[in-house]
Amino acid sequence: ATFYFPVVTSIVISIVLSAIFYFIGRFR
Repeated sequence: ATFYFPVVTSIVISIVLSAIFYFIGRFR
């Protein structure tokens, strides 16, 4: 679990960031 948690966290952060940039580029 020590190695598994940071990997999942980085994946979730990258998905959230890509979704934010997608909505910004869409509504701009």
